Amino acid sequence: MQLTYSLALNATRRITAALLGAAALLTTVAAAVVELAHPAAAANAIQLGVPSYEFRGDSAFTTLQNAGAKVGMIILDPGNGEINPVDTGYDSEPLGPWATQSHQSHSANTNVFCYVHSSYGARSLSLVEGDVDAYFAAGFTVDGIFIDEVSTSWSGTGSAYYAPLYQYIKTNHPGTLVAINPGTMPDGPNWMDYACDICMDFESNYSDYHGIYAPSWVFAYPSNRFWNAVINTPNDAASVDACFATAAQNNVGYLYVTDLTVNVNTYGSLPTANVWNEELADAATSTVSGTPPDAPASLTATAGIGKSTLNWQVSTDATWYDLYRGTTPGGEDGRPIAAGLRGTTYTDSAVTNGTTYYYKVAAVNSGGTGAASNEANATPVAQFSGERAWDDGTNFYIQFAYGDPFAHFDLFLDTDNNPATGFTTKGIGADDLIEDTGLYVSTANGPSWSWNGSIATVSETFPATGTVKFSVPLATIGSPAIAKIVIQGDDSSWNATVDPAVVSYAQAQSLASITVAPKSLTGGQSGTITVSLTGPAPAGGTVVSLLSENRDAAKVSPTSVTVLEGETTATATVKAYPVTANTVVTLQAKAIHSHTCHLTVLAPVVQKVQVLPTKVVGGAGLQTGTVTLSGPVAVDTTVTLASDNPDAIVPGYVLIHPGKSTATFSVKTKVVAAVETATITATGASSASTCGITIKPQ
Repeated sequence: MQLTYSLALNATRRITAALLGAAALLTTVAAAVVELAHPAAAANAIQLGVPSYEFRGDSAFTTLQNAGAKVGMIILDPGNGEINPVDTGYDSEPLGPWATQSHQSHSANTNVFCYVHSSYGARSLSLVEGDVDAYFAAGFTVDGIFIDEVSTSWSGTGSAYYAPLYQYIKTNHPGTLVAINPGTMPDGPNWMDYACDICMDFESNYSDYHGIYAPSWVFAYPSNRFWNAVINTPNDAASVDACFATAAQNNVGYLYVTDLTVNVNTYGSLPTANVWNEELADAATSTVSGTPPDAPASLTATAGIGKSTLNWQVSTDATWYDLYRGTTPGGEDGRPIAAGLRGTTYTDSAVTNGTTYYYKVAAVNSGGTGAASNEANATPVAQFSGERAWDDGTNFYIQFAYGDPFAHFDLFLDTDNNPATGFTTKGIGADDLIEDTGLYVSTANGPSWSWNGSIATVSETFPATGTVKFSVPLATIGSPAIAKIVIQGDDSSWNATVDPAVVSYAQAQSLASITVAPKSLTGGQSGTITVSLTGPAPAGGTVVSLLSENRDAAKVSPTSVTVLEGETTATATVKAYPVTANTVVTLQAKAIHSHTCHLTVLAPVVQKVQVLPTKVVGGAGLQTGTVTLSGPVAVDTTVTLASDNPDAIVPGYVLIHPGKSTATFSVKTKVVAAVETATITATGASSASTCGITIKPQ
């Protein structure tokens, strides 16, 4: 909020800016009243969002805790948010009491937001990011970051400043919510899609709060993404009730009402008892209309090394998803481990290997949080995975993923398939040893550690984080037809740190290529994948596994095919899904060797705009226009509309919803004295289309 500086001059400057912003809102939304007809639906309680700037353990903070679930969130503001020593206004006050307050509030089921200010995009991003990081470094329990002094122009600082700041917080502190405070309504939904999870779209006087109407785009989002703060409220129950009525009308899920006036301590204490008690009562009964989305279907959890990967199907009318986790069946915590997820996949890396985690996901929109999905579970692992050994006729390769940071690797190779010869370990007789970048030959049979000097240099590379690949000339290990390999990880003292893994190797028919036709698809279309071997498949056939490296854009079915005995090819289907931008998807086939090809999934473009009938009598009624894209869209997509004739009026845009490729709009004509023509233009992100109509006099 604007009232956090200890200096009255700064406080006055910042609250004045907020008041001016509120006045601007009143002048811009007057024409939007007709957009507010909404059907009655399921109800969601309005919770309190309280700026608790001076409450560190005093009676007011106790009052907050006693309010329970009625207080949905609080903002903590130590040192005006400048808790990083590099800040110009760094305040060295002790952070311990603030951190304790954050723990206690979080334990009381209140979301804790920590304050930073951005000077309307003029403050250095690195300083703001440093303040964010400092809260975590100081041991705060942080559910969200509250960014104050935010501009309202997306084309100004929105995309260039606040969107990167949002991504920084999401990337470096996963699961952390981001609230912004422009103090008035920002200039469009881009802010909600790319810069914040929660927006304080009103922060001003009670006298400015009533008779305002949110623009229609606000109602496409859940009410718990909007927060209002009303100050200088008359000290009576009716005035507080009126604030809650306005909040419910405007899709606001969090509200704070205070009778304190504009000064440096407006948020330094709670309202007087009469106002506070009334808003507690209203928070228990006030609701925002809306219908929660259906439960997401088909949640799956896939275990990995140090992670669980979650995938689920799109829930119709969902704006975002919240993911919940527990360690017992049905024991998911009431707080999501990740909130505001915009896609249908999530990787949970905050896990302990060997622990089974249980997950559910719920969809959220303006109607609130819908029912939870089915439960899925996964047990992340730390041992080796993805072990495979192969050759290309010249070199022998072995590759695997590992979960622990090993200092060394020992690979024991039984190349004669005789457990009695060579170094005995894990049921094999190792004739050769790959140790890091050296190849050694056993000089004894049995458990004695006896090897000659290195006979060849081994290539050791790391194709990806946590993955290692070794290669050595095939001839140096005797070009075996079959072999068994024991993989062992060692610490810096050459002590084995985990149980070894055993890999089998056999020379087999290799994969020659993978192709896809056609090479580009639009969401909803399908193509054909063809895999080819270097020769006819042997008895029993050759299994080729298939993978799309971007399953949100393209999925392969089935995920493996068998090239039948005597055949050299097999086919599978790849289906494209809607994307927001042209996306190159790598398709991979594996059968000892691996090959890739690329499919381009095309983002839909404006294909056609049409108004029927094409000849109309001016002023005789509305005509219907239709915008058609080349395919379904992945997210809500805006197509702008324009008419070159003021006697043919069209809306400024149409919104095409996910999974759809068309949208309709109305054309209103005026009475004309002579025949006129009008050209209607529909413009998307990278394409446009036009159509014409003729307007005749009555």
